[in-house]
Amino acid sequence: MIRQAIETEELKDQGSFLPYLKFAFKAALDAGRGGDLPNEYAAAMFALAKACGAQDFNLIVGQLAGREADQLGRWQKTCDDVSFNNRIDSRRHFITAAALRAASNRSLAITGGEFKELLDTSSGAGGFDFTDIATNNSGIRMSDLMMAQSAAARPAPLARLERENDVIVPFDSIPGLTPRRAFEARYVESTAYDEILQKIEAKIDRLALHQ
Repeated sequence: MIRQAIETEELKDQGSFLPYLKFAFKAALDAGRGGDLPNEYAAAMFALAKACGAQDFNLIVGQLAGREADQLGRWQKTCDDVSFNNRIDSRRHFITAAALRAASNRSLAITGGEFKELLDTSSGAGGFDFTDIATNNSGIRMSDLMMAQSAAARPAPLARLERENDVIVPFDSIPGLTPRRAFEARYVESTAYDEILQKIEAKIDRLALHQ
């Protein structure tokens, strides 16, 4: 369904990722009316992650999606240029974390995101980026909410998605890319790291999706 929507330009191959998210939400809600919303939501997030998430996630979700998806041939259009919070990498982080949460548990998804950022401080990738953590955690919290929805409350989250920052935190006041030495000096053996994480969670609490 996602592929067809991109090919027919119902979903644009540039611009905001929010229409993709709303499309997947609606598909999950429509398919889950019989009471199986958690599984339908997980399927929708896996499909969206395969289409628009981090490339490494395809190593996992590709096998779970089955052969049919691999026989569809090459896409004429893709979501490669679609962004979230005006960043392409935020789209990848957000949907990959949301899909991992739907498939596993919150601790695994959070630990994976933090570990990736810690690797970036020493791998030549540029450093640790709290905005990536904020993006990951926004996706994780979205999945927490959707996986726990009651039947009566299911349509409500979709109605609350009017702007990107209804579901993903704005990056103001969140530290961006921090080189290794600066990260170690500021955050290692300090309460500052936990304080930033608490600030991120508080910002997520205030998102319209979670009201």
